[in-house]
Amino acid sequence: MGVQIFGSDPSMLAEAARILTGMNADLIDLNMGCPAKKVVRGGSGAAIMRSHDKVAAVVRAVRAATPLPVTVKLRAGWKTGTDALAVGRIVQDCGADAVILHPRTADQGFSGNADWSLIKILKKNLTISVVGNGDIRQPQDGIRMLVETGCDGIMIGRGALGNPWIFGRILSLQESPDQTMPPEPSPEERMLVIQRHLDMEVAYHGEERSVINFRKHLLWYTKGLSGGALFRQRAGQFTRRDEVLTELQAFFRNSGTAS
Repeated sequence: MGVQIFGSDPSMLAEAARILTGMNADLIDLNMGCPAKKVVRGGSGAAIMRSHDKVAAVVRAVRAATPLPVTVKLRAGWKTGTDALAVGRIVQDCGADAVILHPRTADQGFSGNADWSLIKILKKNLTISVVGNGDIRQPQDGIRMLVETGCDGIMIGRGALGNPWIFGRILSLQESPDQTMPPEPSPEERMLVIQRHLDMEVAYHGEERSVINFRKHLLWYTKGLSGGALFRQRAGQFTRRDEVLTELQAFFRNSGTAS
């Protein structure tokens, strides 16, 4: 279980690392890649990449605070242009165990295409592990990133929203001698996973809060499925767990297959 932390104060991040070490986390990831305004406004996330001295101070502080593996998530750079290689070298020199690169700049947000060639450049120039991230939406995308960039592993963010099966399907494709595309999950499997997800959230937050919060997950879970648009229109009105499950059962019984 890797835990990601973000902030701009090296001493505070070091204390967070010490706390997580005592909680038996398996690794700690430093977020220097988030482009969200509410994060960068305070100098955190991708904003740290604006100062190489701050990058070094943060990584050194966290490295000194924990024996756990430390990874650092980066963007291609803060603004137009790329700074990932320079920052990656600093991160490596300060003791990080791996770099994770999302090859868009912070000002790009999630627009345009991720430039996977930057992952390849980083891999060629660093001795620590390099993990690629960005635009992995289908199993074949994950395999293609590994092949094209030579990276040591991949990270999936938005591509896993409503699609937790993507990880297993990538592994299946990777292990398939003839690269046979693994099947999409059945409607029954989708229903079971969604119900389990909802029940876990209800157990944690209580029903009313959870159902309202779960609406966004329903949008992701039904994206790209036959009849999904109509279901999503209705999903915004759900307020009770039993209502969600009844509508889901009807949806998967009548349509709910990959389109």
